Amino acid sequence: MAYNNTNNQNGKGKSTNTTGYQFYNDEVQSVYKSTLAIGYYDRFITIRINPSLPEEKKTNTSRYDYDTNVQTALTADKAMALLKGIQEKIYPAINNGKNRAVGVPVGADGIVSVAYSADEGITTIGLFKGLDPETRKPKEHLSYQFKPTMLVENYDPNSGEFTSENVDSEFMVFVGFLEKFVSEVGMATIHMERYTD
Repeated sequence: MAYNNTNNQNGKGKSTNTTGYQFYNDEVQSVYKSTLAIGYYDRFITIRINPSLPEEKKTNTSRYDYDTNVQTALTADKAMALLKGIQEKIYPAINNGKNRAVGVPVGADGIVSVAYSADEGITTIGLFKGLDPETRKPKEHLSYQFKPTMLVENYDPNSGEFTSENVDSEFMVFVGFLEKFVSEVGMATIHMERYTD
């Protein structure tokens, strides 16, 4: 899918591109230092991953390489299939401490994959493009590691004591975007058609 193409499927010659939410994980210890951007393009949810800049090129205001990316878009049925895989395979893997990956094909030669690594205790999303027809290895790919957030419990302000656990909140937000997209894609289509009319 060409993102700067103004020839969309509604035949009106205009497209609607809406920025969604962007996740950042440059500060975590990970081989997947990158940024993940979710957006909407006509009747699709878009997913773009940009890598982190090399340490020597980072500044206080520039941490990511916005000239390099892997991006794709999902239709509602592909997003629903990915959601089903997450709910039926990834969530149980997280709860049972097992490695698991699920994905959906995109375009002519790509895969969007969500994986849980029990060994590392991390959840990732990967975009794999240009799969070789023989080996199925990608020509290009980038991944993003979802960051956890500390959930504080039983905080005692007198002693400063509390218990805590990490919650995979970024992953939960990502899943929420997929769920909302699937449930409201009809409304988004109406918005897009009114906006471009």
